[in-house]
Amino acid sequence: MYVKKNFSIYPCYEPREQRAYEQFRDGIFYRSPNLTFFQNPNGVEPFSKVWLLRTFDRIKRSDLLLCFYGETTWLSNAIQWELFLGAQLQKEIIGIHVHRNRLHIPPFPLGQKSRYPSSLMQFSEVRKHLLSSPQPSF
Repeated sequence: MYVKKNFSIYPCYEPREQRAYEQFRDGIFYRSPNLTFFQNPNGVEPFSKVWLLRTFDRIKRSDLLLCFYGETTWLSNAIQWELFLGAQLQKEIIGIHVHRNRLHIPPFPLGQKSRYPSSLMQFSEVRKHLLSSPQPSF
């Protein structure tokens, strides 16, 4: 039986939520060497040919999509596309509510629990699960 060495994660977030993503990544990355975080194609215009190809490739190679959602994430066409692509490729999708004390609408694909393999979690829940097992599964 083949056991994958690295567990790869593709993060979906808006520029406004980048700080939350970086704090999450830095808090997990140094304690778990078997996790790999793909980088968003920063500096590239969304829906350009380069962006589409890079994003498709990174989502295809990932095991899990983490969507860091805040106040306006549900309005982002790029985030919607990334989540729909992840669902079509049958990737596990987890939405992380960035601001616990505020009510934010999750992006549409995260609300369709019956059709997409997604769930909504807090930072601490995801961090604990990723650090607890050598081969995370949600």
